[in-house]
Amino acid sequence: MNDNKLNDKPAKEQFGKVKPYQETNEEIAKNDKLKQKQPTPKPDDFEEIEY
Repeated sequence: MNDNKLNDKPAKEQFGKVKPYQETNEEIAKNDKLKQKQPTPKPDDFEEIEY
């Protein structure tokens, strides 16, 4: 369980600056090490949808 008694800072200060998705995505695209850490979707990850 979280021990929020120790967190005296407001939520924005606790997490610091959050980058927008597009900016993060561009950094991953430029950096090969980060690109290798990204999970690649496999066919097993998607269930068959019957209509």
